[in-house]
Amino acid sequence: MTEYDHAGDIVGGDKIMGDKVMGDSFSNIGDGATVINKSVLINSLNRVRSDHGPDVADALRRVGEIVAESQNEEAAEYFDALSAELSAETPKKTVLKSLWLGICAALPTVTELTSLGEKISTLFR
Repeated sequence: MTEYDHAGDIVGGDKIMGDKVMGDSFSNIGDGATVINKSVLINSLNRVRSDHGPDVADALRRVGEIVAESQNEEAAEYFDALSAELSAETPKKTVLKSLWLGICAALPTVTELTSLGEKISTLFR
């Protein structure tokens, strides 16, 4: 990351305060790295917890962990889009279902997704 002389500068959505960065900071990211947008995920988890309960929010959080651990770029794109759609005022159920199926297709060997899917599917029923 470039050094900045001015405290309080906004760079890429992050606020620079001296040697601290307020927000997500990414460095040493190589080609093909998988990055989950944490602020979008937190917003969607809060909305899901409020609208659908803690079990569904916990399942969604676990899916995020699985996607991050997999380092699968396609799954990360689907998951980020799912999180963004869940943060919308009125998430579209057909879009949520398509994004969930995309995650499952990108990670076909992750059997835990089947049990998590039972809880996640309440988002698009």
